Amino acid sequence: MRSPSFSCLLCALVGAASGCGSEGTPEPVPVDRPTLPVPAAGEGFQIDEGAFAVDSGREALFCQRFPVPSDYGDGPMFVRGVESRLPAGTHHFFMSYEPGELAAPEPCVGDAPLVLVDEVAAEENHDAVDGKLAFTAAVGEDAYTLPEGYGIFLESGRGHFTTSHHILNLTAERADMYGVFNVYTAPAKEVVHPVNILNCLLRDVEIAPHETATLEATCTVPFDLDMVVLSSHAHQYLRRFEMRVFDGEQTLPELIYESLQWDSPAIVPLEQPLRLAAGQGLTFSCEYANPTDQPITYGAGDLKEMCAIMSAYAYPPDRTGEVPPSLGGVVVTEGGDTELIDTSDIDGNF
Repeated sequence: MRSPSFSCLLCALVGAASGCGSEGTPEPVPVDRPTLPVPAAGEGFQIDEGAFAVDSGREALFCQRFPVPSDYGDGPMFVRGVESRLPAGTHHFFMSYEPGELAAPEPCVGDAPLVLVDEVAAEENHDAVDGKLAFTAAVGEDAYTLPEGYGIFLESGRGHFTTSHHILNLTAERADMYGVFNVYTAPAKEVVHPVNILNCLLRDVEIAPHETATLEATCTVPFDLDMVVLSSHAHQYLRRFEMRVFDGEQTLPELIYESLQWDSPAIVPLEQPLRLAAGQGLTFSCEYANPTDQPITYGAGDLKEMCAIMSAYAYPPDRTGEVPPSLGGVVVTEGGDTELIDTSDIDGNF
């Protein structure tokens, strides 16, 4: 039985072109969408969602599991970079990875991958991803590459991806959606610094009606490590996300990360990885504006918000070739802190 996913990984992916009318029934839709040249054999692979549509004022999830190409075999995989094309209306896009072969793409739940959030299947889709977050992608034309010698570690080519495409159509028109992703890989001999995920969530979120608020939390690391990628996650009421270094005693004033786009947070590979010693960490803050007559609290959906670090790290260079564990944590009180823990054996995306 699949366990519930960490609070915000909503699901999604590929396969045949499909769409969603006002009742949530998948149907083909003609969409003039961009393409990417497929990576050369041995350099990567492409995931193409096809096309689908979400009506005005609706929120939808598109969730499907997708096999790793068979030529990757059963050894570990390393992702060096991602190139993507995503349209406006994408709330966020995540891709997770889980061991276990698939013969062909399959929906997360039921017979179709696309559901509206007010359908029962949407909650099932929300909870359908057991794999760990592999990487994120930004809205528009985007590409990023990890520093030379670094690669995101995935346990085996005999696994599968589940992508998370959460769509929030706040416009007056139908949103024609798509997603195309090139995943660039490298052989193990070229990756001397394996990378894994580091995520931390503030659980205590409340913004009063017609008010602004800045909420803050700190996550400390249990051992020496190097931050390799910085990124974040929040929802539609966010105005600014910031990160600073916590030196073990206080948060330093220098800003190391900033993102001003709630629907497409900045993804920042660090050419010079950032060293954090055990007991040091990251302080992160979310600035919100609530224009509504209702309070905004923690969660997914309307009148809900989140504030989370979604980043990646490696061991220091003297630990060449060692694979670090996934790290995660939850701060339960605004202004508080927590030490990150090894989440490798904990079900859920982080």
